[in-house]
Amino acid sequence: MKALERQGRPREAAEVLIEAWATGPAQEWAGDSLSHLASADSRGVREVLRAAVHRMPWRTDMTLAACTLEWRDGDPREAQRMLAQADGPALRPPLRSRFADALLESASHRDSSGAADALLELAADTRLDPGFRWPAARRAWDLTTALGTEDEAAPRLTRALADLPASQWDGAFLIDVARALRRAGLTTESRALLATGEHNLSRRDLELERALADLRDGPPERALPRLYAVSTSSPEGAFRYAEALFFAGLSDSALACYKRVAADPASPFTGPSFERIYLIEDAEPRGALPACGRVAWEQWRGEPKHALALAESLVAGLPRGALWAQAALQLSSMRDAAGDPRGALEPLLVLADSLPDDRLAPLARQRAGDLYLTRLKDPARAQAQYEECLVRYPRAWNAAEVRRKLDQLRRERRL
Repeated sequence: MKALERQGRPREAAEVLIEAWATGPAQEWAGDSLSHLASADSRGVREVLRAAVHRMPWRTDMTLAACTLEWRDGDPREAQRMLAQADGPALRPPLRSRFADALLESASHRDSSGAADALLELAADTRLDPGFRWPAARRAWDLTTALGTEDEAAPRLTRALADLPASQWDGAFLIDVARALRRAGLTTESRALLATGEHNLSRRDLELERALADLRDGPPERALPRLYAVSTSSPEGAFRYAEALFFAGLSDSALACYKRVAADPASPFTGPSFERIYLIEDAEPRGALPACGRVAWEQWRGEPKHALALAESLVAGLPRGALWAQAALQLSSMRDAAGDPRGALEPLLVLADSLPDDRLAPLARQRAGDLYLTRLKDPARAQAQYEECLVRYPRAWNAAEVRRKLDQLRRERRL
């Protein structure tokens, strides 16, 4: 094998290696050696290994090695096909679970996503015992939650477990999946899942999630009665009711509710409540608050294009003041999220230059510097924004963070 490798014949070397591996299954070095040979001829080595798996389907160690090579350098769909073919109704740990474990050892985002895909495919395989499918579904969900892709995974997971009644699902798991479906805009699917599994859920969680599905579909006014009914059952219920009032343009009523939520310093909704309180109390003209509420609702329900269009109209129409400054920061964030960093920079610079005494001006300078540095790759202009921020606002609440960024940038530019 070594001679063939030195002669530049990795495919033939792989054939010799596999023949040796076929006679001694315990040769743990074989997989690593094949990966090394594949670096010289990925396609050739993968073809040889595929043929070996076809001849010896019982050799799960070869199948796992073949799938790993396909995932790394070939066709990930072929890897999933081979894994599905290897797994079956036999009561043994499925190969896709071992494949996911192997991918997770790398700790890369792509491999973690691949592990989640393998586990979702495993959960959907109706040939397998539910005792294997349920743990795969939970592991896939934990992975997608860590990756921040649970809203995309929720419909797949729901389809994967469609033959297993939701009444058998764990209550916390079911409510998490229903929430992700709702956030993804699949409120019909979310309601159906809640309806079939409602016996496993607390009345409070069930009613809150149904109300939030109504709020997601809109108009916001439709959800107010249901949210009012759960507003005293939990801090989240109180906050969501306040949000619905704000979305519906009932700013004064929302303000009173936000203040009640903010009275609890331990609540996770205290910070967001204070942000709304500052927005409503500083608003001038107050007649623009319903438009602000509608922008916030479109953002919350996952409609960024609608929110962006409304925010642009709001910034264009408002007089320069505290409410305009809030809207300008919001517009900048939306444009950046939409992949327009130069457009995101424009309202920040206008805010910093035209309203230098506004409490948000230091933050606008910092964010302008951040955009220049990370998105526009212009460290000189980033440094100028950070320096301007510290000169104008040496005691601003964000001064320490800006100073840290400036010092780091200066060190990097000197290297």
